[in-house]
Amino acid sequence: IEEPVVEAAEVETEAAEGYDPKDIEQNKIVAAIANFPILFWIPFVTCKDSKFAMDNANHGVLFLAISIVLGIISAIFGIITTICYFISETVGHVAAAISGLVGVVVGIIGFVAFAVMVVCIIFALIAKPGEVKEIPVIGKYLEKVRLLDRIRKLIKK
Repeated sequence: IEEPVVEAAEVETEAAEGYDPKDIEQNKIVAAIANFPILFWIPFVTCKDSKFAMDNANHGVLFLAISIVLGIISAIFGIITTICYFISETVGHVAAAISGLVGVVVGIIGFVAFAVMVVCIIFALIAKPGEVKEIPVIGKYLEKVRLLDRIRKLIKK
């Protein structure tokens, strides 16, 4: 008894519910690239009619927004640390203690930024075979925000 042979691409595209398998097959590389924050715009230019690619581009926009916020927060804490360093010579131990605490916060922000990059890579690897997953913790809000769709509407006006 012979079992039917199923192509690998068929199995992979069936995993992404709500997406056209042809759309996934044509745009999975672009969708994978779009998960990286600086490259979110590529599907917007190359395949703006692809729901699969645009959903992955929305992930990229969200990752970019998170990266920018983390960078700004880290810069603010870096400035505070520098100020505390120069003040510590006159004020003493209090400024040094604040500087140490700020250093810990900057370290935590760096860890979160690293985690965001790891999630970007994971989502790029997931998108290449044709799957779309919800981003942990904040994914439920992404569907409501849909940043890239809002940008596209603004450009069309």
